[in-house]
Amino acid sequence: MFFEHGNWDDAIAELNQAYVVLPHDSELGFVLGKAYASEYREGKVDSNRAQAEKLFRLCITRDATHVEAIRELTDLEKLADE
Repeated sequence: MFFEHGNWDDAIAELNQAYVVLPHDSELGFVLGKAYASEYREGKVDSNRAQAEKLFRLCITRDATHVEAIRELTDLEKLADE
């Protein structure tokens, strides 16, 4: 719910609670990564970028064909280079 409305702080809190229970759920990790990445894009907090990158890399490790995670990671790396 929070994710769809762009409420990143609450979305991250909610998704982190779920991720504690389901740490091997690649899709949940991806969505959590997207929330961190979205918050980074809005506020440029480096810790959010680092967390998003970590989650995207983990998702790709678990599923090397996860195109969306690859795309998100690439976009974040380009932003970091700017």
